[in-house]
Amino acid sequence: MILACIRRWFCWVLVMVLTVACASESPGPQNDTTSSDVEYAPLEPTSPRLIRLTQEQYRNSISDLFGPDIVVPASLELDTPIDGLLAVGASVTAVSPRGAELYEEAALKIAEQVMQSESTRAEVMTCTPGGLDDDECMMELTQSLAFRIWRRPPNDEETAQLVEIGLEASQALEDFESGVTFALVAMLQSPHFLYRAELGAVDPENPESRRLTDFEMASRLAFFLWNTTPDFELLNAALTGSLATAEGVATQVDRMVEDPRIREAVRNFATEWLHLYELDHLNKDPNIFKHYSPDLGSMAREETLAVVEYLVFDQNQDFREFFTLPTTFATRRLAAIYNVPATVDEGLGRIDFPADNPRRGFLGQVSFLGLHAHPVASSATERGKFVRENLFCEMVPPPPADLNTGIPEPSSTAKTLKERLLVHMEEPSCAGCHAFLDIIGFGLENFDGIGRYRTLDNGGVIDPSGDLDGNDFAGFEELTALVATDPRTMHCLTRKLFSYALGHATVSGEEGAIDELADIFASNEYRLLDLMVALANSEAFRRVGEVE
Repeated sequence: MILACIRRWFCWVLVMVLTVACASESPGPQNDTTSSDVEYAPLEPTSPRLIRLTQEQYRNSISDLFGPDIVVPASLELDTPIDGLLAVGASVTAVSPRGAELYEEAALKIAEQVMQSESTRAEVMTCTPGGLDDDECMMELTQSLAFRIWRRPPNDEETAQLVEIGLEASQALEDFESGVTFALVAMLQSPHFLYRAELGAVDPENPESRRLTDFEMASRLAFFLWNTTPDFELLNAALTGSLATAEGVATQVDRMVEDPRIREAVRNFATEWLHLYELDHLNKDPNIFKHYSPDLGSMAREETLAVVEYLVFDQNQDFREFFTLPTTFATRRLAAIYNVPATVDEGLGRIDFPADNPRRGFLGQVSFLGLHAHPVASSATERGKFVRENLFCEMVPPPPADLNTGIPEPSSTAKTLKERLLVHMEEPSCAGCHAFLDIIGFGLENFDGIGRYRTLDNGGVIDPSGDLDGNDFAGFEELTALVATDPRTMHCLTRKLFSYALGHATVSGEEGAIDELADIFASNEYRLLDLMVALANSEAFRRVGEVE
């Protein structure tokens, strides 16, 4: 009966939120101040939207709200990437009926743990009830909890709903704390927790435009710079109105980038940008790849994230070095794949590749080479496609449905994958896309489907030379240098970060904002943290369009 009441309340809240926020699936953002004389296209902000918490954001939020000892159920609504980013998919995909059930189950399990733990229960029970029907105490508790959980103060109607649920459960179960448990369940399965509404309000200084409200700004800052819910200081900044000014936002941004949680945000962005979440399903034929094990994907992901953290936090280096760095952090198994001595027995150890070792940067890591390959072989096409789409932000159309994508089997005249693909390109219907993708992938063919270095393929000598849009390369090392210095790479990174931070795929009205941020990135010697700070302080980050 009580859960049925909460479900009805959940549906009512969801309908109300969706009615107000019905957002289009197009984008918008722009301008940050810069000393450059360059004129950028004016900002055309996107319409408001609802952004569901990703699984990672949900878990981080629960940990920050109630402590790391609270166990969040493993099964939640699945994240769906759009344009490769889970953050974008979260603003487009709806919650399935099964997903709603999973959120309900999770809310109940979390609330029970909170109230069963002596420490967390003490934080929740800020008043002593005078009886089962103590509405004043229930109101105090629910208002305090909702402020933290919903990332804003509840209004009078919402408070009354929560108090009603809490008191009804309290009397039915003859226990006031059980009533608090069910009020907590209602808050945790509410769309006000599960979603971030970014509706905005009319800007008092510019009535023709809209900006995020202070509490919406607090949430956007927190989930961008920390990948979790706002802390008390950020919520209090919203409460006092200081986030309405650029100076107030800058103060919070400066504080937030000094907080250890910024590492979590950078790791999460890298995971989405580089599709490292797909490594959970890395699968190789162990009969062909002797170094494969079921945990290789998680090892490879941590290697890449360790390199990102090293560049961004430990060295604060030019991020273009991500593609050329002769240093990595590897487990014993990864070191064996790289054919270098391991430096630690357990976990990740720093490895500096010798000068005669051809392996360098992200494109030489298992997280890239193994993921963008087949279970039984390498794939010049898949590797080239990733570079085009995710490092250059170029669109690669899918092949026609009726096209034969099979490549010739090895023969005496075409042994290596490159030789076979060149034969395949002789087919006019295949030539265009394969020439666009495979020539990049040819520079990576010295690495097999798991990332082991080789010189032969099916007994034929590998030729890793190619051409990157008019720039010849002799092999892997020259290719990675071209990718690192290509202007498209860092501009694409800026676009991906912009899309990630605002939760939508970019559109033409945002090009000026992205161009300006890319110029700021370049002027700051491509330091990723500086780009994140510039984006968080930008006008684009604060603005939204009209409700459609």
